[in-house]
Amino acid sequence: MKNLTAVEWLEEQMKTWGYLSAQMRVEIIEHAKEKERHQIIEAHGAKLKNSKGETNFQYWYNGQDYYNDTFKNTEDETI
Repeated sequence: MKNLTAVEWLEEQMKTWGYLSAQMRVEIIEHAKEKERHQIIEAHGAKLKNSKGETNFQYWYNGQDYYNDTFKNTEDETI
């Protein structure tokens, strides 16, 4: 079986749902979200970045850092 994206995997799961409890649907959707998170982290990989500003240095920016900076909400955020 080929590797599926999170959306393709979720689509395949939905075709078989029939009757599922609300809890089971939530678990399947959460699994798809976790699969997507891993795909994003792997796709980004590790990249050597250059700093911006007065100092000039290079640093590694990995997929986990990218995911956290881009998609992770913090409880400290205010609207």
